[in-house]
Amino acid sequence: MNGIGRVFQAAVLGIATGILVIVICLGNGQVGESQIRCVKQPGKGDIEYEYRLDGKIKSFLIYKEYYRSGELLEFGVLRAEDLAEAGVKRDGILNLRIERNSQTMDAGWNINFLNQFEGEEDFSRDANSWESLNQGYLGMMESYFLENQSQWQKVKEGENIALAAWHLMESGESELRKLPCEEFMEEQTKQEVIGQNDGEVLYYLVFSEKNAHELKSDYEVSPYVKMLFEAANPYIGDAPADEKLVEALGIFPEMGRTMELETQGEPYTLKLHFEDEPSGEIGFYEQMEKKAILLLCLIENADRIEWTYPLDSTQGQPERSFFCDRERANELLGVKDVKSFAKSEASLQELMTGALPYIYSDCVMNVMGLGVGEGRYASPEGQIYENLLYFIGRLPGEEYDRVFRVLTDEEKVTAKDVAEAVSQGGVSKKMYLVWQ
Repeated sequence: MNGIGRVFQAAVLGIATGILVIVICLGNGQVGESQIRCVKQPGKGDIEYEYRLDGKIKSFLIYKEYYRSGELLEFGVLRAEDLAEAGVKRDGILNLRIERNSQTMDAGWNINFLNQFEGEEDFSRDANSWESLNQGYLGMMESYFLENQSQWQKVKEGENIALAAWHLMESGESELRKLPCEEFMEEQTKQEVIGQNDGEVLYYLVFSEKNAHELKSDYEVSPYVKMLFEAANPYIGDAPADEKLVEALGIFPEMGRTMELETQGEPYTLKLHFEDEPSGEIGFYEQMEKKAILLLCLIENADRIEWTYPLDSTQGQPERSFFCDRERANELLGVKDVKSFAKSEASLQELMTGALPYIYSDCVMNVMGLGVGEGRYASPEGQIYENLLYFIGRLPGEEYDRVFRVLTDEEKVTAKDVAEAVSQGGVSKKMYLVWQ
């Protein structure tokens, strides 16, 4: 064989050897990207995902988030384990199963989320999921990651994969939307859609190059809380930072809005002017006041948050105007300074899941716990009333609108009636004010 032939033969052998090495490495999962795909769709028994992990992946983590009306109520890590110690294969199958028990509507639903990796002897279950759903929900839909396709999809190390989403409907007046899991994969996008249903229970999977202990420590608080903490702003006068925080909080982007700042002197104020009237004013007010509290917490020198929206001209008032200042926030939370929750990620999560969901709890207990027979209510002093009403509007001589729950025998109450009760400490001949 001449020299040229020997060089050619060596080149061919070198290429073949290289290809063989690549194939072997890929087959062993040592090179290449991690991938996942859905191989068994919902409705056919267990939902099955097939996955391939590269050689650097050491551990996995599964966590849950529960939102109601766009508000984070619960976050928790369900599993955090090293692949080797758990006996989980690097290339294998992940099974998901849902257990349901809805024997009576009064008892609520008993629904559990179960998961099992190939190589594990039994399913791991979220034993607390039923507690979250025992809220009187009337409807539920489910979505699963890549449920409508079977193509391999790349998985980034540390990526939060939305494995399953349970969409919940609270009343017959609500509309239930089946949102794809991909909508919940990126925090900013998630906050834009999270409030479209009355409730969302989300389950996430994370593959990591860290060991299980290190990975779990990264999830002591939810990714949403981490995003908000990073968006915290020391100066209200920094308009781009304010806008970034407003967007991160998902403050009703579908309504359209403009932002105005008053920073010439105290109180330093951020104003949001919404372009549309909300479909439900009471629910909007309660959610918006909680968003305002978070803005007061996360903008260090903010003293006051205001918001407005237009009204139907037939109501005789062109717009609603509300405010929440530091004093109001402190009163609702029962703390000395709302700013204290911005000291750490953990304290911010405590505000979001341990305090904000319950700021109207006294009102709720009065409304729910004092019913006296069908359609009758008792004040804490024992006075019996026929009706429980909401009042939303501007009292005589005041600049801003207010919201009250009202116990009364009247079919309708006016601003003058409410103002009279306010002037008498919350009780008049016509009504008892359940303070908002």
